[in-house]
Amino acid sequence: MRVFVGGATGYIGSTIVRALKRRGHQVVGSARNDAAAEKLKAAGVEPVKADLSDAASFGRAARNADAAIQVASTSDAHAPEYEPKAAAAILEAIAGTPKAFILTSGIWVYGPTGDRPATETTPLNPIPLVTWRPAVEQAVLRAPGNRGIVVRPGLVHGRGGGLVAMWVAAAKSQKKVAIPGNGKARWSPVHVDDLAELYALAVEKAPASGLYNGTSGEVMTLGDIGGTIARRHGAEYVPWPLDEARKAMGPFADAIDLDQVIQSPAALALGWKPTGVTLAVDLAAGSYS
Repeated sequence: MRVFVGGATGYIGSTIVRALKRRGHQVVGSARNDAAAEKLKAAGVEPVKADLSDAASFGRAARNADAAIQVASTSDAHAPEYEPKAAAAILEAIAGTPKAFILTSGIWVYGPTGDRPATETTPLNPIPLVTWRPAVEQAVLRAPGNRGIVVRPGLVHGRGGGLVAMWVAAAKSQKKVAIPGNGKARWSPVHVDDLAELYALAVEKAPASGLYNGTSGEVMTLGDIGGTIARRHGAEYVPWPLDEARKAMGPFADAIDLDQVIQSPAALALGWKPTGVTLAVDLAAGSYS
């Protein structure tokens, strides 16, 4: 299968590329510039010029593939504008075909879960940063004729990357790990290699209107995350009062302190089997050296 991956040079996207290639698929990846194109070529990926600021470029790339996976994100204030437009361009390009389109969303659309775990059937209560996402999800899931699929990754870790990497860097350079909140908020992680396998599995087997959480079943508090990082790197873990964190980080501080227990029964029923090292082990003795 010829699969277009938007965001193929990124942390998650590059891991998806490796998973697809292991399964024998031909991969086409978005490249914003010549340096990205050369990086893709070195990985055995066919580069195609595409940038989120030009939604039509994503549509053209999807039109020339058998399936499309969208993991590209600006991760800034442009995301609510650029990501929906890119998704719409892809849907328009593959309209009337049975091609698969996998949209990347995220578990923040569930809002705080409390002690009752959220699953793929739980009603949504998105936090302010992602109020725009449910509408894009529905556009993909309801697209007639296509295999519209949505993946909602949890806290992605592994290979020394992801959000926790910034706290590891702070622990090394500043000997301090400051994390918004009182440390009681729970996160639902997933190893990036496991997540990539979920995308590859979904391309091959997911039916139309497939919706899948990508969480491993592990739950870890922010306090445990901060404490583990601090111990490994000889630093101090300091809970950062939300009022102070908001002044520095804006609404992202509340997103970090979001208490969520997320399970993935639909993904497991598809045949997904997370086998990667847990976040607890990864932080204590794994890739975050």
